[in-house]
Amino acid sequence: IDKTGKYIIDTQYDTYGENRIRNGVAIVGKHQKAENTDDEEITKYGVISISNDIILNFDYDYLSFGYYPNIIEYSKEDNYGFFDYSGNKLFDKEYKVATYFYSDGYAVVGTEDKKFILIDTDGNKLWEKEFEGIGDKKDYEFCKYEGCYASVSYYSKENYCNYCINRKHIN
Repeated sequence: IDKTGKYIIDTQYDTYGENRIRNGVAIVGKHQKAENTDDEEITKYGVISISNDIILNFDYDYLSFGYYPNIIEYSKEDNYGFFDYSGNKLFDKEYKVATYFYSDGYAVVGTEDKKFILIDTDGNKLWEKEFEGIGDKKDYEFCKYEGCYASVSYYSKENYCNYCINRKHIN
């Protein structure tokens, strides 16, 4: 509902919210019956314009805006990827896990072989280092400063190291 009391998003959707509307598009959800069950419901997410045109069908387990303009992160059937606000995939590659894109256009993604890498909005690998683990940057004291993308872990026979991936690693 806007300031004048007019509905912006049609009330047919089961989930939506203030933080799910950005630059003329909204992430909304619909409850659906789960496959192979009689009564369990799940929520599938899609993207609509503020004029209620469907941009992305309600096929996604998770959708998020992140901090980089005009990019939506998605999860579907345990795969992660990225769309622009028009519903176009940024690139064909999907990942096993992904952060959203941060304000300067970088995301940390997990590959099929369980390694984590840093990519740009074209899907290019930006740093040759690959990591075995990833954590939320809020979990580690050394990662609580601006410019940290995520904490990552590197294991070797001799070492276990935590890194905070930030701008100095890619410049």
